[in-house]
Amino acid sequence: MRNFVSHRQHQYRPKLTQKILKNLYILLFINILAINILNAQSIKTDSNYVLNINDLYQIILDEHPLSQKARLLPKQAQNMLMMAKGGFDPTVAADFSSKTFKDKNYWTYRDAYLKIPTWIGADLKLAFEDNGGDLLDGSNQTPNSGLNYVGFAIPLGRGLVIDQRRAALKQARFFENQSEAEQNADLNKLLLQATKDYSAWYVAYQSFVFLDDAYNLASQRDEFVRQRVLLGDAAPIDSVEAVLATQQRLLERNTVLLDLENRRLMVSNYLWADDVPLQIQSNVVPIRNIENLGLIAQDSLQRAIDFAQRFHPNIEKINFKGKILDIDRRLAREMLKPEINIDAGILQQNSAFSVGIDRGFIADNYKIGASVYIPIFLRKERGKLGLSQLKVIDNGLDFIFEQQLIGNEVRMAYNQIKNLEQQLALSQVMVSNYTILRDGEKTRFDNGESSVFLINAREAKLVEARIKNADIESKLIKAVAEWRFSIGLF
Repeated sequence: MRNFVSHRQHQYRPKLTQKILKNLYILLFINILAINILNAQSIKTDSNYVLNINDLYQIILDEHPLSQKARLLPKQAQNMLMMAKGGFDPTVAADFSSKTFKDKNYWTYRDAYLKIPTWIGADLKLAFEDNGGDLLDGSNQTPNSGLNYVGFAIPLGRGLVIDQRRAALKQARFFENQSEAEQNADLNKLLLQATKDYSAWYVAYQSFVFLDDAYNLASQRDEFVRQRVLLGDAAPIDSVEAVLATQQRLLERNTVLLDLENRRLMVSNYLWADDVPLQIQSNVVPIRNIENLGLIAQDSLQRAIDFAQRFHPNIEKINFKGKILDIDRRLAREMLKPEINIDAGILQQNSAFSVGIDRGFIADNYKIGASVYIPIFLRKERGKLGLSQLKVIDNGLDFIFEQQLIGNEVRMAYNQIKNLEQQLALSQVMVSNYTILRDGEKTRFDNGESSVFLINAREAKLVEARIKNADIESKLIKAVAEWRFSIGLF
């Protein structure tokens, strides 16, 4: 073999002129200089800091503006509930009116009352009247000491079972639950998108690391081949092959470097502190989280589907919306009844109730009134009831469809995870095998039994396999995130 190699070198060199050799060396020097200049743009550092995806989640939940915005929804619901409770607040009112002309008191009205709404639809009223004057209407006349009044107003028809204020209060309570489900849904979407952007950053970083290592190895090999050429142990054309491989690695590395910078900026969108956006520095890197994903067993699939179809935020939103619409339907049905209102109370002259009240006293000291209102065709009421019933049916169809959709999304996420688990296992074996081939080819090259072309081809396949493995890891992270999102528990 040694005689054959020596013979090849002896036969090869006389065919090259001195000018060709000189041009090759000049070209080699220029390429090496260009590579060294471009290599100065490296962002690698020995002091890297890790940003774990769980830490990213915590920062998003604590500081991100969209997270803070989502937390406003329950607060809005609480204020709406407070407004609805205001329909049952006691009210105090007082009226005064007087007319005097040419030293003559025509009339004076004094009226003060406390009205207390109750949950059964009746209003309790405590009042005091003190009216007088020369031309006062007799129906408004009161004793000189005034007149006390204790009574109630109650609907016997429309509004007895449910009325607008009771409906508003019940709906506000359901809306509070609905807003919490909406908050969870919004936060889940935000965390899902953050996971996707984080996994893309992870792939870009791993690709850069692999290509940067490949570039450094190519540079070292280029220098090694150049020395062999200078010593006469390798043909000058081999140095061109080595330089081209180094340039190709550098081109691929810098392309991935641009993608890495952009992916880092995407993840930076999720980092905030005290309403101030943060920027991820170049020495902060993502970490592989495959071991902590808690992958799904076969027997948990049906349990996950059952849970998601009952407690997913989208299901809860539709469920609480249905309860709100059902209250609207009950109120619309109540409006079909005739409006019958009774207003009655006990009267007493003294400002304090010191006299015992018995049946005879009530029979001689009372005020009572009644009103009846009955629309003949009830077209407005019947139309509103029909619309409310259609809304309930529509929401029920949304509920059925959403259950089916969520169930299939859970199944698809599960299938994706299982497939990626198999792909990841196979990919890791392929990386191991490509590493064995590359190392074996490197040993042959060091012994002079291989070529720059072959070892570069082995390394290219290894880098490709490593990047593919990182991409599968990223897809698995996203698939598990989509699994959690499909269940409704991020």
